[in-house]
Amino acid sequence: MRFNARICALPALLLLVLAQLIVFASWTPISVAPDEDYHHNLAVQVEVQRNAPFWQPRDTERTYGLGPVSVNAHLYHQLSGFLLALKPSGLGSYVWLRFWNIVVALATLLVTWRAARAACEQDWRGAAAVVLLVSSTLMWVFLGATVSYDNLTNFLGTLALAVLWNHVKAPTLASFSILAGISAFGALVKIVFVPLGGIIVLLAGVANILAWKRRKRQDLGSEASNKKESRRKGLVLTAASVGFAIFFGSAALLKYGSNIVLHKSFTPGCEAVMPAQTCERRFNQYRDAKERERLHESAPRIPFPLFVKKYVAEVDSQWDDLHGYVYVRVRTPWWRTALFWVAVVGGGIVAWRGQWRPWSDPPWATVALATALYAACVLAVNWRGYLEHGVFGVSIHARYFFPVYLGLALMALAPAFRVQTSSRFRTAIVAVVFVSQFLRGPLDAGERLKKEILAEFHRPIVSEPQ
Repeated sequence: MRFNARICALPALLLLVLAQLIVFASWTPISVAPDEDYHHNLAVQVEVQRNAPFWQPRDTERTYGLGPVSVNAHLYHQLSGFLLALKPSGLGSYVWLRFWNIVVALATLLVTWRAARAACEQDWRGAAAVVLLVSSTLMWVFLGATVSYDNLTNFLGTLALAVLWNHVKAPTLASFSILAGISAFGALVKIVFVPLGGIIVLLAGVANILAWKRRKRQDLGSEASNKKESRRKGLVLTAASVGFAIFFGSAALLKYGSNIVLHKSFTPGCEAVMPAQTCERRFNQYRDAKERERLHESAPRIPFPLFVKKYVAEVDSQWDDLHGYVYVRVRTPWWRTALFWVAVVGGGIVAWRGQWRPWSDPPWATVALATALYAACVLAVNWRGYLEHGVFGVSIHARYFFPVYLGLALMALAPAFRVQTSSRFRTAIVAVVFVSQFLRGPLDAGERLKKEILAEFHRPIVSEPQ
């Protein structure tokens, strides 16, 4: 029987990533991943308060340590609380929620594969290279195996960019409504989706306007009879898409609009729902913020160009590492980094010589622009936080860019597959990504992960009390 790499590539990649996810989920102790205890405990409170409308968590004595839960968007925790209500008896809550986060991570890779195939002219090698790049990032896999709303945010960001790519090629009201609904859904999961969703909806709207102007200039009379049937078939999809957008758009508008009207803030702080004394006594983040303001309100600030330089270096240093309450540094040999960038630059040169131009490729250019604008928003937020607190490094994390990881991967790898190139050249790119990214990621970090994490906490997740 002849081996067919095209058919076997996706199952093999998913099994490879699934094995890593299971290892991380089984052996990573509780509270090692960023804020995992917070996400888990809030989901538990949602499950306890299941009689509340739409399972919206309320501020009670049990939730004071989690901050102001009633005024913030907690759709991830509401869904997790619903899943906890379905948990089989005898199974630990952390194990159950980690299992569902693994499902979300695998779904993200499936969407990545579909989007990458569309971007790489249906070439499975281009899709394999993109999936390998994403799944070779140790922190991405680590988050996928733990309880974190970053997983759902990453899935929604990947899905939104994938839909945006197809939307730009053939703008319709249905695809625009789907993008608006995904953006509103994401805004109810995590605040970072507010700028990302706004950027995506804006660019999708521009695509719709340009398409409408093109159609207006064309004579469509001869095609009216042919399009009548297709319009009838798409009516149900359009109606469902618009309803999806209206439902979640209204929910997001109600959540953030009420915060602005009642509390004069997009995301009210602890004092909005509980006395300051309670915040100082029960909410650690509130105390930490006040302490930073006291110590650093008069500290000198570095200029913006120097901040950007340090910022890029900090994000780059975190990209390959595992960081949470324990930091695992992945030491990448210089030749592997150089090998990867040789492939990226070489692919770009080949694409350029093949007459590919970014400005003549609307789907690629639009996704790249959305990715760049979102990165600029994250940088602006961190710069503003630095000016307020005077502390460099607060809330600067590489994982905040994971929602647009698909965009970054397509910017780097897709051009080489959007022109006519040889089969050997395309296979070589996949091989380079595998050697330079996967082998220096999860495989290199395995032994250090065991030594540094398990040696400090002495307890795997499998010992969780029932």
